[in-house]
Amino acid sequence: MAKQSKPEPRRWRIFIARKKAVYIGMVEATDAESAVEAGAKEFGYPAWRLIAEPLESSATGSRAQGARCIQAAQISANGPKRPG
Repeated sequence: MAKQSKPEPRRWRIFIARKKAVYIGMVEATDAESAVEAGAKEFGYPAWRLIAEPLESSATGSRAQGARCIQAAQISANGPKRPG
């Protein structure tokens, strides 16, 4: 049986979700969920407010992949429903 290697870390752009998404910085992580968590820790915002976009998506023109990663990050970052 072949060994399963861990995915290589990639660079992710982190945005805070507001009326318009605002770029706040870059982190390294293996997936969108990890990138959102790393962004929350590094930049001091709650994870449910952050969006992660892979840096490679805009460089290669693969906007559909970037959009799927952003959507996945938003869903995973929202976590449990907040009361109110």
